Amino acid sequence: MIATAEQKTIQGIRVPVARFTDGILPWQYEVFRAFDERRARFFMCEIHRRGRKTTCGLNMLIRECMRHQNTPYFYMGPTYKQAKKTVWLDPNMLFSYLPDRSIYPWEKNESELYVKFPTGCLLQILGGDDPDSLRGPDWGGGVLDEWALMKENMWTEILNPVMAQDPRRWMMFLYTTKGDNHAAQMFDKYGCIESPVDLPACGATTKHLSDWFCTRLDAEVSGIIPKAELLKLKERMPTAFYDQEMRCARVTVEERALITSKLMESLRLVHKTDLTLKKIISCDPSEGNDEIVIMYFESGDVKDMKILHTPAIADNIMILSGHIKNMAMEHDCYNVIVDAIGCGAGVSGDLRLDKRFNVQSFKGNEESNEPERFKDKNTEAVWLTSREMRQGEVDPIEDIETRRQLTKLTCQVNRNGQLQLDEKKVIKKECNCSPDRGKAYTMGRYGLRNVKPGSGRGSTGKKRRKKKQRSAMAA
Repeated sequence: MIATAEQKTIQGIRVPVARFTDGILPWQYEVFRAFDERRARFFMCEIHRRGRKTTCGLNMLIRECMRHQNTPYFYMGPTYKQAKKTVWLDPNMLFSYLPDRSIYPWEKNESELYVKFPTGCLLQILGGDDPDSLRGPDWGGGVLDEWALMKENMWTEILNPVMAQDPRRWMMFLYTTKGDNHAAQMFDKYGCIESPVDLPACGATTKHLSDWFCTRLDAEVSGIIPKAELLKLKERMPTAFYDQEMRCARVTVEERALITSKLMESLRLVHKTDLTLKKIISCDPSEGNDEIVIMYFESGDVKDMKILHTPAIADNIMILSGHIKNMAMEHDCYNVIVDAIGCGAGVSGDLRLDKRFNVQSFKGNEESNEPERFKDKNTEAVWLTSREMRQGEVDPIEDIETRRQLTKLTCQVNRNGQLQLDEKKVIKKECNCSPDRGKAYTMGRYGLRNVKPGSGRGSTGKKRRKKKQRSAMAA
């Protein structure tokens, strides 16, 4: 049980409530104990997925709101929408840990997302997507959940000056690692980590700066997740992602990409010859100053590629459709997959009017075929491409820019345990451009799964040719 706090009651209610204290984990207990013994005000908690980070933070907030008078506290997620979904709408989170309302009459405000306690304290739910909008408010303490996904200046410029005003104010940083970014660097600084051997696999650091408490949790050591389930996760997830999400490893940016330079280089050594001919044309009709990419695939190889620039086309559906038709006739390939978002929907529709074509409309933000594994089809397409590469089913990629862009398609594991590509703006920033060639490539690989072996003509075209043959024989 929690030292000091387990004895304290408010109108017969334990603080925190029994639902938390009865199942408290060792690492959570150590955090509360360090807090209650006034050994620390600031807590860096580098914890694996499903290690009950959010649960710990919420119960600390609830407890402090019940113990103090007229003090504002906050819970903050990476975005307001994510914070609301994680702790306000999930019936197993915030409201499941609040005391019985009939005994302890707290109030909630649905529009502004805060809970008001009989003590006069407020617990507000916030998002970290706009740090500047949070300048000004005064706080007694708070929890930054998924700190590795937030902007560093949220602490350095905005919250740190507020906390420095009073030695009783506190802050909790909860996160799973995302490379060697500001979160890991803060952990190393305040936990006095001088080399990787100083990082504890499970538990608090042996040293720390004054007022700081730093703890880590490796899923293979913590015992929170059953070993059998960890084995399943290990089989389903790329090694780098498993190490990051489950073992809190600080993987590099490229290691977070499903397709790495090393993987593509290996294709020159392990490529398998595929005697089954499958053809498809992939098109990503980008907008603005981005490239429009049209790629022609023959099984594992890109045999032809045309790069167009949108200012010259200005979203002209007929011109773009014409370029695809020209490539189709040149290679006798009428299987096409088109990114059907934006002007791509018009291109897809125009091609469908031509009965020779078998058109797949690809919408990357739609639910994937395996929603328990992938956030959307874009992520699934990248994953399938990487799997084909690992199995040697893809020819070496000769275009240098396509190769470079593929290594920038970085991913993360979201709160639902799904693999999810990083936001487009993050990938564009890392890539210094829109990854249009990478997108066209993975989309083409995705589309080839739905193509039957043969000349590359769509099913409608085959029926049409058979009809002509029957007519000729009858004549």
